[in-house]
Amino acid sequence: MILVVSDLHLGRAPDQDPTILADLADCVAATEPATIIFLGDVFDAFIETPGHIPPEVHAWSAQVQTWRNQGLDIHYLMGNHDRWHRTWVRDRIGRMPVRTHIDLDIEGHRVRLEHGDAGEPHGPMTRFARWVSDLRIVYRLCTILMPMGGLQALAAWVSRRAGNPDPSPTTIAALEAYALRMLAETSASGMVMGHAHRAQLRKDSAARWYVNTGDWYNRRTFAILEASGVRLAGWEQGRVQNLDSAPFPG
Repeated sequence: MILVVSDLHLGRAPDQDPTILADLADCVAATEPATIIFLGDVFDAFIETPGHIPPEVHAWSAQVQTWRNQGLDIHYLMGNHDRWHRTWVRDRIGRMPVRTHIDLDIEGHRVRLEHGDAGEPHGPMTRFARWVSDLRIVYRLCTILMPMGGLQALAAWVSRRAGNPDPSPTTIAALEAYALRMLAETSASGMVMGHAHRAQLRKDSAARWYVNTGDWYNRRTFAILEASGVRLAGWEQGRVQNLDSAPFPG
């Protein structure tokens, strides 16, 4: 069984971070997955600066180490809030985090996982800014110009003021259209994304399915991939609440 969770946005509301992580730990203990996939935006803003790692990052890292000690496999797919901390995550989960997508083979069925921001239309300036932010030399230059955790503080300030954790109907519709188009153009039987902050399951005419995990930050929703297909679920009052499910086509 694979548990897929997205959009924890740790650090956005620091007083909520302990509960966010504790609820996830309880959910993992209840579902007993073999693998956990973080599907992007684990942190609201995290710029890796030696000696200035935010407390929420240390808390997440400690929980991940506990899971790894228990034998769980951890994957990390980077979202639009995930910039400039690939080395830290790599050293904690034992593999390099992925920027674009992950393809899984589950009992002969291909499942594609993306964070989802690629399915949302962006203007040329946004696309250029994201391309620049992926350049290692830009990261090095910024940490030199803003040392001692200054870049981290700026990123957190901007994210809290510019980000909106509420679901956007425009984003929800754009991701659904993108997912259904990708299912039609590829050999995937299913597609899983986050980013939209609203849990959703949709099937096309060929019974292929698109699942959005919603967000863990506010709504505690997630997806479970298993041999039979997918389950969309929520964590509520200390229990797993099944919201919807779909088998693999055929």
